[in-house]
Amino acid sequence: MLPRQSCMLPRWIYLLFGWIYMLLRQKHEFLLWKRRIRGRIWSFPAWVLQPRARAAFSVPREVRVEAERRIKQVMAEVLEVDPASIQEGFQRDEASSWDSMAHLRLVSALEETFGIRFTMREVGEMERFETIRRLVLERLPA
Repeated sequence: MLPRQSCMLPRWIYLLFGWIYMLLRQKHEFLLWKRRIRGRIWSFPAWVLQPRARAAFSVPREVRVEAERRIKQVMAEVLEVDPASIQEGFQRDEASSWDSMAHLRLVSALEETFGIRFTMREVGEMERFETIRRLVLERLPA
């Protein structure tokens, strides 16, 4: 009687399959976690998800009023509009000179005036006076 041959594969193949299985399992667990958390993440208040949003409310009134005055002054100079026309609802559509170059000049002037830096995302968000004021107040030193 002939000896029975075993169906053994080289060890590296078993290691390869084990590694692939581990990666697929991690991906599956991540997708399950993502599905579980997706419905809950919006139930948190905004200040939990964005801790900097609370910082604008902790600025003293005098500092806030002075910062608003300086922001209006800078916006009026760069956009060539009357400072009195810059109110709560002032936005990019209301100033005919507010194009892409004026936007960059405005960001640069605000950074120089207040000694702060904005991220690229924040620069893209700056289309309303309220947004600009909030971003500047968040960056002001306490």
